Amino acid sequence: MTLLDREFIADFFKIFFTLLALIAVVFFASVLLDYFQDAAEGAGIHWALLLYLCRLPAFLVDSAVVLASASILWNVARRSRTNEILAYLAGGISPLRLALPFLGAALIVAGAALSLSEYVVADAERTGEFIEERWIKNKPIERVTRSEDIFQNWGADRFYVIDSYDPAANTMVEPTIVDMWPGRGAPRSFLHARKAELDEDGAGWTFYNATIRELDETGRITGFRQYEELRDSELEEPLSSRVAEFLGQLDDPEKMNIRQLRRYMMLLDAQGKQFSEYELMMHVRLAMPLAVVVVSLLMCAHVLRPRDHGVFFDFGGGLLLIALYYAAFLLVSRLGKADIGVPPALVAWLPNGIFAVLGIGLFFKTNR
Repeated sequence: MTLLDREFIADFFKIFFTLLALIAVVFFASVLLDYFQDAAEGAGIHWALLLYLCRLPAFLVDSAVVLASASILWNVARRSRTNEILAYLAGGISPLRLALPFLGAALIVAGAALSLSEYVVADAERTGEFIEERWIKNKPIERVTRSEDIFQNWGADRFYVIDSYDPAANTMVEPTIVDMWPGRGAPRSFLHARKAELDEDGAGWTFYNATIRELDETGRITGFRQYEELRDSELEEPLSSRVAEFLGQLDDPEKMNIRQLRRYMMLLDAQGKQFSEYELMMHVRLAMPLAVVVVSLLMCAHVLRPRDHGVFFDFGGGLLLIALYYAAFLLVSRLGKADIGVPPALVAWLPNGIFAVLGIGLFFKTNR
């Protein structure tokens, strides 16, 4: 790594973290203003602060493209004003070579955003939703946790798919409990019942009109049993004593990470159900962080080239490119949810593909 590379990368992250701190403060003010009255009349302002901390990871992931692009724009514009960029180009350094340290820094940001999205965002969003509904809006626990079409994973190898769950009555309606082969990613058994009720003492569950299907590792059914009533203590692995609390933390595609989405799609496929919405979200979870590199590539191709125009043109054009990317991403995401027959993977990756081709084409045009 040359001295120039280190200088570019250091300046990139200096601007990146400065902008990051600024938008975090602005986002905090926005959350506080939105919920100040509810929080002040309810449990306290600290719940608004906790809600902000829960929503901040998702906000940072969504803002990574803007922050990385703005860092590139700022650094190149500052050097362009002193003709530093023009001197590098006149000295025989290609625009692509000048872009490499910025692209390397953008790749680091993309990796951080992907890790944040996979390991932090889903849990933080669920916690934030519960804080908002239960403690800020002061809704009863029964209204907060009652829902339909519930999917939950319990540990690595057990999943719950339930038509509805009523925590007030501690009743699951049409529950399906799927145990997986450890480390195999394939179903080992399906327990389905008309309903399941928690004992009054909370010691265990009783399933009514239950069936159990057992499968081998290839998916072939090896056993089938029926029960009018089945105690969970009779299962090979009884339900956890905390399952009622667990089922109150509801999932939806927006609050699931890539691993959970992949497992859920496998379960839906085994049941013969459609899962295009979940497949789309899984690819979006990957495509959005990697868009940091794609948009940074196009941003570098836009500003790192010999030109007669000034700094305002660079900034204006850069901001327009960012807006176009987000507009394209929003458009194709809505088309994907509309289920128009286009593969979800193609829908999710189309904006990245288009902008990557534009960036590479612009670099080739500049270097000719």
